[in-house]
Amino acid sequence: SPSAPLSAAGCQQHDQRPGAALRPAGLGEGVVGLGRAVGVEDAHDGHTGALGALHQRLQANPADLEAWAELGQLYLYRDEYDNALLAYQRLALQEGGASAATQAAQATVLYYQAGQQLTPEAQRLLGSALKQDKGEVSALMLLASDHFLHGRYSQAIALWQQLLDEERPRINRAALIQAIQTARMMGG
Repeated sequence: SPSAPLSAAGCQQHDQRPGAALRPAGLGEGVVGLGRAVGVEDAHDGHTGALGALHQRLQANPADLEAWAELGQLYLYRDEYDNALLAYQRLALQEGGASAATQAAQATVLYYQAGQQLTPEAQRLLGSALKQDKGEVSALMLLASDHFLHGRYSQAIALWQQLLDEERPRINRAALIQAIQTARMMGG
């Protein structure tokens, strides 16, 4: 289960765990709000309707990039990692090659699938995402949260500060500031 301080560093697009700070939420957006983005308040309650609605959207329009992203997010929240990866792979195909946000989303799935460990493939995807977009919010949030989770507070602070300095519109500034303060209290 994800740890609370990481959710404090949420962004407003890619809602990811811990809490909500690491899961990708919308195509080209940041790091928080998956549950809210697809109308799911709890990872295990109310997701059946959202899943059905997404499947209907995709049957009607298989090229709906946003629906593929939301489907991947929903499966991630349900801890259905293989399905999440398939949805993100389909999204990458529809994009004509994985965007930085999609690669960060795939890395996030692999991270949680591995028990909050950065696997070599997750690291490769993050590196590729950051080559495309050095400020890709979801990728930086995943790295910062991993640093925090494993006690590398100064590295987490540096990444969160980078996100604040870049003033990307989808980040939650107050939550990032709170995360930085928490990391400093923990010894960073």
